[in-house]
Amino acid sequence: MGMAGSLIEQADGRTGRKLLQGQLARALNGELDLLTFLKDVAVPFVALDSDARVVAALHAIAPGRVIGELVTQQWPRSASLSLATRAVKIAALWVDVESRRAGFGTALLQSCCDAYFSAGYRLVYGNYRAREKITSESFYRAAGFQILPHGETVLLGLDNGAHVLSLGTDEDQGMFYMTAADWRRRASPDQRMSD
Repeated sequence: MGMAGSLIEQADGRTGRKLLQGQLARALNGELDLLTFLKDVAVPFVALDSDARVVAALHAIAPGRVIGELVTQQWPRSASLSLATRAVKIAALWVDVESRRAGFGTALLQSCCDAYFSAGYRLVYGNYRAREKITSESFYRAAGFQILPHGETVLLGLDNGAHVLSLGTDEDQGMFYMTAADWRRRASPDQRMSD
């Protein structure tokens, strides 16, 4: 895992955010390879059982497809790439069949949200296939995520001077998401006091 990924894992609020923005500035200035920067903000999370066997894994990544679309739409490069320090996509969540319903998937989602929101991110989201709607929606709702109704969008507050970025889904997908504000509301009173 690269420097930015380590930063996210060990983020301490404003310091983590400031360091991530510094990495972004280095990437924009050509001091750091852009692909390296985007890879570095990706963090794998793994759950082990009592025998140290991997029973669940989650991979969080920069929303590269969305960033690519913004560049294609001629958004300023700095605005497009800053999305990598504002939103993270859960690209994959796997739980071993024998370990399902034991809380591993939920624990990984919580760890992912804790790490990224502590680093100053505004949105953690992911997609699921429409044919898995009933199972996926109930799982993500129980884990504290909101389900985006088809045809609606989530605003990110990122704009190019003419348009504000929003994320939505295709017809064959569903989307789950949690905002930093949702995460803070769900946090214990002790955690809220330290923010």
